[in-house]
Amino acid sequence: MEILTPLRLEPVVLPKVWGGEKLWGPLADCFTVLPGVGEIWLASGREVVNRVAEGPLAGIGLDELSNTYGRRLLGGSHREFPLILKLLNVGDWLSVKVSGDSPGVCHDDLGEVWHVLHAEHSNTEIVMGLKTDAGLEELEAAVARGYFTDLLSKVPAAPGNTFFVPAGTMHTVGPGLLIFGLQQPSGLAYRFHDWNRPDINGAMRQLDYERALQALTLRGHAPYEPVKSLEVYGAPNRICLLLETESFALLKVDVTQTYRPWWGGAKLRVLFVLQGQGTMSSPGGYFAPINLSAGQAWLLPAMLPTPLLTPRSGGLSILESLA
Repeated sequence: MEILTPLRLEPVVLPKVWGGEKLWGPLADCFTVLPGVGEIWLASGREVVNRVAEGPLAGIGLDELSNTYGRRLLGGSHREFPLILKLLNVGDWLSVKVSGDSPGVCHDDLGEVWHVLHAEHSNTEIVMGLKTDAGLEELEAAVARGYFTDLLSKVPAAPGNTFFVPAGTMHTVGPGLLIFGLQQPSGLAYRFHDWNRPDINGAMRQLDYERALQALTLRGHAPYEPVKSLEVYGAPNRICLLLETESFALLKVDVTQTYRPWWGGAKLRVLFVLQGQGTMSSPGGYFAPINLSAGQAWLLPAMLPTPLLTPRSGGLSILESLA
């Protein structure tokens, strides 16, 4: 039986009306981008489809790979690629949205995970819900009068913070932030407000005002706090569980000695290299050693024998997504 090896994924860079003048933070040299870059999709099989960057499967999208290899690639009971990973490079406020339900998906898993990688200034903020005293009637009245943004709960966001934005929460991201985003592909998001600005083509984007109000929940008002990470392992490699749901998890791993991804068992993983260089190898010789460097996203198929990651001088820092 053919053994699937680690697959490097080609990023997809998208300009956005809210995109930054440059790519914020330490990953700036890892991607070729123009002013206005807003999103860099790292791993997705729906909407924007990432493709294998090199090797025998080069050019094949994650949607086709998922259909072809099924459980060997995806593991568990997944029928499509189960994650969306992307970078948000924010130069201006994103549109205000509310995430909704999708049939057949665990409600508690819906929404987005935001892990802040860089803040361009000291007072960067995100919006997580409405202020504690705001109700639906007050919200509708505020929209009618044109001051609804006064009801948004703005939360400070600093590098290292991780936020989970659950379904039903009104949310957006403020300027000056580089964020690693993780979510399921089956979630829905309704645009409630877009700051009365045209898109990059000069057209006004459609609002889903009514559906956003239907999806909005007023339970669990602000203030919101970053998720508290859990140190799973401390030395020699520091492994922090940033967030876990029933369907996926996000780890931050600082590698100073050889590391074998083990947490969570035999699952599909995507490794995004934040910093440093190293090699990935197979103890059983299933694939030749692979060079790792910052900015790369590597898909590890669920049925892949566990590889070894060895850092070079200075170590490796990795975000590890599991499903």
